[in-house]
Amino acid sequence: MKKKLILGMTVLFMIIAVIFIACPSDSGGGSADSDDGDEVETTDPNAPIINTDGKEGEAIIQDTDLVLTVTVPNVEDESLLRYQWYWNEVNSNQNGHIILGADKKDYTPPTDVPGILYYYVEVIFPDPDMPHLFSKPIKVEVLPKEEGKIYAQRPQITAQPESKAYLAGTSPDEVEELTLTAILPQPSLASAGTLACQWYKNSEPDKETAEPIGDIVESTNGTIISICKPDISEEGTIYYFAEITNTIPEGENVVEAVGTRSSGFAIISVIVNALPPVITVKPESKLYGTKADFETAVTQNKAALSVTASSPDGEPPHTSGI
Repeated sequence: MKKKLILGMTVLFMIIAVIFIACPSDSGGGSADSDDGDEVETTDPNAPIINTDGKEGEAIIQDTDLVLTVTVPNVEDESLLRYQWYWNEVNSNQNGHIILGADKKDYTPPTDVPGILYYYVEVIFPDPDMPHLFSKPIKVEVLPKEEGKIYAQRPQITAQPESKAYLAGTSPDEVEELTLTAILPQPSLASAGTLACQWYKNSEPDKETAEPIGDIVESTNGTIISICKPDISEEGTIYYFAEITNTIPEGENVVEAVGTRSSGFAIISVIVNALPPVITVKPESKLYGTKADFETAVTQNKAALSVTASSPDGEPPHTSGI
């Protein structure tokens, strides 16, 4: 009897083990810790896009400030959206670690420890029936800082270009220029050099695929002001931004000769004004009925009236008054 009981329990445990292995739990995006390195493809055209205010794809030096910003295409009012940021050890937007308190459009990751981490964001719409959107991960690589070496300062943006919407047909003279102002935090140090600004534009909020526009503006006094006139000749939305670099001469102790920072997006929208229809032919009023019926109705009205009416049998107009 004992042998049969032990055998039965063994078989039961084997079945449970097989079920557990064959049916692992599905934790979903950003909800648990995992080493799964398979990036989830984001094919939704409205998927959030993360951009950095540094040079896209380049590593940064330890203790360098960095800002990540998410933009959601085809959303007119992003103030209605909610956000949640995650970090991951692998290039995946699934099973990352939630960052407590990181629930804004922008996020500043820590850069005090050298290494590589990946960041992604979850976008939550006000409509509970709308699915949550996850961005692709963005790689942040932090290099160790060597003592006694020179690293070009990253410019500091003091005035960002602003977004604006225009009606189709607006005169180019009424279009406001985009303006950017940037400085070097410590202009007297060897890490300060020549500032340069280049503007870019794109039909989607992606800095990596943007095309340069206009000429490069340079400054050697530690401050730079650059302007750009947006093109509103076509209906739609264009994303503008500027990239500022600080370049110092190469030297024996110079580790990084160029410091880069890019502005946020200035979203320029050109919309068609929905004008009310114009009435070109108005409907005409007409009175039908016999002359006697009309006179009776007027007589019953206590107010003084004077009305002209035509009868349907072709008689001349008749005027009745009280």
